[in-house]
This record gives sequence, C-alpha cells and structure tokens, in this order.
Amino acid sequence: RLGTGLPSIFNDEVYTRAMMNRGYEMRDAYNYCIIGCIEPGAPGLLGGRTGGAWLNCTKALEMSLYNGKDPRTGICLHENANGKTLATFESYQEAEDAFTDQMKYYIKMEAILENTIDQVWEEKLEEPMAAIFACPTTTIPRGKPIKQGGAKYDLTGQQTIGTANVANSLYVIKKLIFEDKVITGAQLQHALETNWQDETTTPTGPQIKAMCLAVPKYGNDVDEVDFLARDMMAMIAKELSSYKNTRYGRGPIGGTLHCSTSTVSSNTPFGHVCGATPDGRDAYMPVADGQSPMRGTDVSGPTAAIASVAKLHNELFSCGSLYNMKFSPEELA
Repeated sequence: RLGTGLPSIFNDEVYTRAMMNRGYEMRDAYNYCIIGCIEPGAPGLLGGRTGGAWLNCTKALEMSLYNGKDPRTGICLHENANGKTLATFESYQEAEDAFTDQMKYYIKMEAILENTIDQVWEEKLEEPMAAIFACPTTTIPRGKPIKQGGAKYDLTGQQTIGTANVANSLYVIKKLIFEDKVITGAQLQHALETNWQDETTTPTGPQIKAMCLAVPKYGNDVDEVDFLARDMMAMIAKELSSYKNTRYGRGPIGGTLHCSTSTVSSNTPFGHVCGATPDGRDAYMPVADGQSPMRGTDVSGPTAAIASVAKLHNELFSCGSLYNMKFSPEELA
C-alpha cells in the first residue's frame, strides 16, 4: 500500500530458461541473484553491464510513421526502406515493416555506442580489485580484468521502453485503417501532428483520439494485440543479441548484447520526447512502464493483464523481465 514496488516476485522457471538461452550452465542459472531491480545474474561469474542503454521503442515507432523523421526536431537519420509515411502506407504490413526497419537501425547505432564505451573503458580504466573480487574463479587464472574478458559470463544488457505503446499503436493502424477502414492513414497522421486538437476536420481530432482509445489494448488477454507485443519484442531481443560486445571470443561465455524490459523510471522522460501516438496517447506524456500494459488501458482485471504479459517470449529477455502491477491503496485495505 506504500507504493514502494514491493513485494517483488521472480519466476525461477522463466529466468533460468532465459539465462540458459544465453549459454549459462544450469547450475549457474539456478544460482542466479538479482542485480539492481530485476536483472538476473550469476554471482561471482558475470561481467558486462546489466543496464547498458535504453532503447526508446516508442520513439522508433513514431519516426517510422514519418519516414524516419523525428517530427519534433525535423531530423532524419534513417529513412524507411519503403520510403513511406503513415499517410502513404498501402497495407498494415508496410507499417510494421517500417517500424522493424527503424528499430533495427537504432539497435545497430546502440551496438556501436556500447562497444565504443567498452573499448574506452578497457583502455582507460584499471580495475584489478574489482576483477579479483567480482569474478575470482576466472579472472585470476586468466590474468585478465573483466573488461578484457576475465569473467566466466559476459553480456551487455539493454532496456526497452514502450512495449505496450508499440503494440497498441500498431494494432490501431491495423484495425482502424486497414481492416475496418473507418479513417485513413492521412487522417490519423494529421491528428497525431496536431496532438488531437484540430476540430475542423471530419472526423475531428478528438473524435479520432476516441476511436484510437476504443480499440482493444495489450493487457486485456486479447490475442490479436498481445501477439503484436510478443512478435515485436521478440524481434528486438533477437536483433540485440545478434551484436557482439568487445569481450566476445576472448574467454567469456556469451559476449553479446541482450534484452531487458526494465525501464526504471525512464518511461517518463522518454515519453517527453515522443509526440502523440496512434494508441491515443497525448504528445510528450509518459509511455508505458516495462512490459506492463499502458496505464488505464488494462480494464479487464489483473488476471487478464497477467495473461497478456505471459504471452511474451520472456525466455528471450535474459537481462530481465519487468511487469509492474499496481493497485489502488484502498483496494488493499
């Protein structure tokens, strides 16, 4: 009732399977501990970083609707492969492909950033005491500090921001534009650009927002939207783990980037750089927390919300899965 995030409950079956999926020996996976908030690791055996960087998936989605351009700044680093915007997509698949394309581009940029940081740390930071106390069973016989490949396991973890917003937005595009055909992509794009405020259009901005909010959302045990969350997050996790870190091939098991759905509190500032999104969210408001449903949209009760989260491929989130379930204090009296 105090709102402190307790109790914390960890699923051994899911976490050990996720760790073994990254190469952990069974005995080490079953001996995991929690690092920070929700990141699993083998004590005395793990190098790398659990919170390397934060991927703003909602921002990547927004830019995919504008052919790679950030509508807030006008900057475009990577155009969609199909060269289209929300107003010109001819099928739902083109919208999904554009998001995937943007996401993969920024994951590549993140991998470059991560390895640049690690290379600098390896060259400039001396850490003999950390190496000896953190991973003594491998750093001492190898004569290598952690940043040179001294740990038994080494993985670089990434946070992903906006799971629910991505799934909900893609489903709105699929449902309203291409299945029910109640609005066009151009109408929705204009509503987003004007933050739902233009009342001179037909339908008006507020009416389009109401349509978007009425579409089923992730967190209510609705397969159609839950499976979008599942597939998009699986794509992101697999793409991240395809990139190697600077310790790969130098001794440790693993040596890749890997995925977490922890947001800490970054969903609030990251939302502050995202304009309105097709799920009905207003511009610059916080995005979803972890892999939790977007607040206010899980209207079918806690069991349905858990069922939605359970459909994700959590075995791919070897840096941790975060679902925050919140109750009003009066409901727990």
